[in-house]
Amino acid sequence: MTTGLFTAPSLRLNTSNLYEIQDGDSGIVLAQLAEVARVRAPRGSFLSADRVQTPRLTLAVNAPDGTTLLYFDRAEHLNLSPVAPQTAFVATDGRVLARVEFDSHSAFQGGGRTLGTTEQGFTLTPAARLLDANNQPLGDLVYEQPPDLSRPTLPNGLDARTIRWVATDGTVLAQRRDGVLHLDNRVTGVWRPIIICSYLAVVYEFHLPFGERQASETTPELYPGYAGLHSAYDEFQRNFMDQYRPPVRTPLGVGIQRDQIDRLLKIFGPIVGVIAIIILIARFFV
Repeated sequence: MTTGLFTAPSLRLNTSNLYEIQDGDSGIVLAQLAEVARVRAPRGSFLSADRVQTPRLTLAVNAPDGTTLLYFDRAEHLNLSPVAPQTAFVATDGRVLARVEFDSHSAFQGGGRTLGTTEQGFTLTPAARLLDANNQPLGDLVYEQPPDLSRPTLPNGLDARTIRWVATDGTVLAQRRDGVLHLDNRVTGVWRPIIICSYLAVVYEFHLPFGERQASETTPELYPGYAGLHSAYDEFQRNFMDQYRPPVRTPLGVGIQRDQIDRLLKIFGPIVGVIAIIILIARFFV
């Protein structure tokens, strides 16, 4: 099995094909990502709004010879949610290597705080949190933010900010600079795929190149435990959005979510309009 992906000192994505991982120095392709599943929860009912913005997407990280090395599995993203969903990194035997969550550091859960400054005057701010298979912290992804807190971009439009991978003991394991991931040569074992996949998760935060293919509502079993991988996070996200979007009180005192009101207006607005036109025509000709 080709293992160049897990031994290269630096990695980058092909700017013309974000599903292609290259050696950071030579540009040789070390792995390719292939979509293997696109799944979403059942759609809303006639009176209930559809809450899914983007479906769950599972990618296989394949070596150049086609061997699947591991899976990159991103949860569904709900409408109105301001943060990217959880992504899990899973071995082919179903063993969860780690997860990365943006919610832990979102504006709604402690985000916006600073962790210090660099010698160059850059502010250190939380980007995401790495969790192990039992959802215990492994480390943090930390941005080096410009003094004006802007978000500089690379020529290809992707985020240009430097990111540090910091273990729970404060050790810096890797850095992303100018879009290239540089790994400390002392980082070995399972930390390599964890850092590489979390690097992808940050790049793909809101930039996954979704195609036009329809998402299935039937959950496959790509690896053991696939069906329930994101269950706890999906429940968290639903509860979070229920709290985030307080109900709008109607004159009758009934609480209705704003997106449900919008859906009712879309359904019954045209019907009311047609009825009004018929009444006006009838009164004009009678």
